[in-house]
Amino acid sequence: MPTYQISNHPGAPRVAALDGDAARAQALVQQLEDAGFTARAALTPEGLANLVLEWHPHVVIIAEAATGILRAVRSASGSTQVVMLGDTVPDSRMLAAFGVHAWASRDDSPARLLTTIESAVRRQREVAGLHHQRAGLQRILDIAPRLNTLRSPAEFCRVAMEAFARTIDPDGTGTSGIFAIQTQRPRHTQYFGAGRWTRVTGELDLPDDVVEAIAKAVGDKAPIIHGDGWVMIAVNGGEHARGAMVIDGVSVPVELDELCSVFGNVLGQALANIVLFDRATLDGLTGLFNRAFGLQRLLETLSMGARAPSATSVLVVDVDHFKQVNDRYGHAMGDRVLAGVAQTLRACCRDADIAVRLGGEEFMVVLPRTDEQAASIAAERCRRAIEGWRSGAEASSLQVSVSIGVAAAEPGERDALRLVERADDALYVAKREGRNRVVRAG
Repeated sequence: MPTYQISNHPGAPRVAALDGDAARAQALVQQLEDAGFTARAALTPEGLANLVLEWHPHVVIIAEAATGILRAVRSASGSTQVVMLGDTVPDSRMLAAFGVHAWASRDDSPARLLTTIESAVRRQREVAGLHHQRAGLQRILDIAPRLNTLRSPAEFCRVAMEAFARTIDPDGTGTSGIFAIQTQRPRHTQYFGAGRWTRVTGELDLPDDVVEAIAKAVGDKAPIIHGDGWVMIAVNGGEHARGAMVIDGVSVPVELDELCSVFGNVLGQALANIVLFDRATLDGLTGLFNRAFGLQRLLETLSMGARAPSATSVLVVDVDHFKQVNDRYGHAMGDRVLAGVAQTLRACCRDADIAVRLGGEEFMVVLPRTDEQAASIAAERCRRAIEGWRSGAEASSLQVSVSIGVAAAEPGERDALRLVERADDALYVAKREGRNRVVRAG
């Protein structure tokens, strides 16, 4: 089965034709090529169906009014538009039933036929755009529930960038870009991202036009900006936070700006939820969970352990001689020590562990599915890590140590406060015995 192809015009609309007469099919292809289209022809219905499946033409010209041919083409073509070409006008109800764009007579002038095909191309692009938007909106609706469950800004930004790339280009692989988040209280900007705009060290290396776009988005002055090989979408978290997502290497036509705007609104709501969650549950200085939320998480962990029997242990950690740090080095250094101890504790934790600032210089770590012996080993690991921490050159002589009390829940125990009290009692034993040590509850 021959397929006629005279030449290709890169980027030109693709037109496929069916005509059982080889000479007539070749002449039609030549006419379309001369007019700037990329054209191919098939001599049989089966050949046309294969051509549509493999080549995805914008327009199909059918020179035979057979319902079987129309049905095969419609099932394989998606948004492809069909133009009927013949000697007699077919039944209009049949044309409508099979979604035929237009009918043209063989006696029509070449200019009129080309006008009909150009109209079909415009319609195809409109339909394809609508399909793309609907699919994109559905993907946004699918990702929205997950975005609203995220609590880590870094994870939120990664998921958002990957979701946007899939929304615009479902078959694409990888995501590169920058996500900037500016919170209102305190006012600072965090950057997350990957690709050519982030160095291995994590420092930003952004082109000036990208920096300007981010500033406009954060300042609520531009919802969408198209750059050289990138697109920026403003993310408005209301009074709580603003952001800008800049995706690199993804082709986003202006026609999809409305879809991008919807996505930005979804991200803004999710970002606002994350910021509100942070304010309600995190300690502002250390970034660990605050006392109220930490005790609630401990209660939930104990309840889960009671339903599916497993051990839960708690570490209560206190910085040794912390008042002397404040008196000698000042409160700014004291804050730095607390933040450093918190960061070290978090680094020692598993993903399932819960690090909490109880208040002042006292911390707590909840260890699910961990008995007292394993908890003591974990506590010793934390103690050594903090002992090796240094705050900076200006206080290179500052040695920080902690005392840690360990307590494990009794089988079926659900009293979170009592468990913390037992660990706290063990902590004070460690203090009395000379500090910088781990003691288990008696």
